Amino acid sequence: MSNTVNQWRGEGNLNQSLVEYQLGNIHQTEKLLKQGLTVDPYFEANYINLAELYRAQNKLQLEEQTLIDGMSNLPDSALIHYSLGMLHVRKQDKPTAVTLFKKATELGPDNPQNWYIYALALDSVGQTKSVLSMLKKAIKRQPDNSLISLGCHFHKK
Repeated sequence: MSNTVNQWRGEGNLNQSLVEYQLGNIHQTEKLLKQGLTVDPYFEANYINLAELYRAQNKLQLEEQTLIDGMSNLPDSALIHYSLGMLHVRKQDKPTAVTLFKKATELGPDNPQNWYIYALALDSVGQTKSVLSMLKKAIKRQPDNSLISLGCHFHKK
């Protein structure tokens, strides 16, 4: 009931969409996420969840368009850049993925996952030597982070 009452907010639509998804109501899930974006086009989580819903249904053009729309409205969202980068990895478009992961790292420098996936992407396009110096910058920000430390093993490659 409270989710329905709060549908004037992006968060309310997201919450209700999660309930509908658990009930197997995919059409209603999509409708609520779209409605959430209409209500609040600056609520990042609705873009991410709608894109993931499309990915799960193999609607890749809709997934990509949703993330592009999200990036248009939220150009400083590290998560949307990261998600669009992952889409480009799945499309085997590694150079575009690298660019998006780099931007995600710039926008979300405190998220070690951004640094790690950016390192993997650089390595995948043959830029392994630049990975170590990039990860050294990350380790200065978070010296005790095991994910970033793991990435520093690239020098052994």
